[in-house]
Amino acid sequence: MEQKPTETVDLSVLIQDYQVFDLNFFKSYLTEIWSDLQLRSKGKAKGIEKHVFAKYYNIPGILIERLFAVFDKSNNGILEKNEFITGMKRLFLHGNSFDSLAKFIFEFYDFDKDGKINKEDIRLVLSY
Repeated sequence: MEQKPTETVDLSVLIQDYQVFDLNFFKSYLTEIWSDLQLRSKGKAKGIEKHVFAKYYNIPGILIERLFAVFDKSNNGILEKNEFITGMKRLFLHGNSFDSLAKFIFEFYDFDKDGKINKEDIRLVLSY
């Protein structure tokens, strides 16, 4: 009997399917991505420029802006190697804890970096 395609996603199945078991391999993989994206950046600073990051990830407007802002801890408009790797690990490894992932999501919504999220912040993100 043919199974009907489902239109639902089971989070536990996704986590299991994409779980990273070899952290050293994952860090090496992220280093290669960072190096490639850094070479595509034409700026003087050694890092990934926002437009290169946006083109690589191909996420719509405000969402890529927010993701870049959360990664860019130095707030200089360039993702240094450590910022990129740390951000990706927080995103894909769930920061090894719920608390870390919750902080990541909070930072994503906190547009003005004042430690507070207002209705407009949420409306902007959800509109995408």
